[in-house]
Amino acid sequence: MPHIQADSGGSSAIVYPVEHMRTVAAQILATASLAQSNHDAQWQQVLNYINNNFDPTMHATLLACLKPYADQVRESYDWQISLATALFDTVNQIDRNEQGTQQSFGFTHGPAQS
Repeated sequence: MPHIQADSGGSSAIVYPVEHMRTVAAQILATASLAQSNHDAQWQQVLNYINNNFDPTMHATLLACLKPYADQVRESYDWQISLATALFDTVNQIDRNEQGTQQSFGFTHGPAQS
């Protein structure tokens, strides 16, 4: 959450915890990507087991039961990866807005020169 920060001169600014947001996004992305990779490997093992151990006439029935669940699990990881990407995009936009605001006010260091 952004918060309002006041300085000693009495002015205030809205501050977004961009470094924390980046850290959280990176954690979500790493965790979800690893989990999705593990899920894909385990799903492939399930498919191999079905193909190698069940009568071919049973394959469609088994897949009809299992595939919707596997698809939902994978979609949940896709959603988490999308969330992390959106969080990274938000942080980047905050940075661009901050830079643009500073440039539009023409902030300089030191006294103005005539």
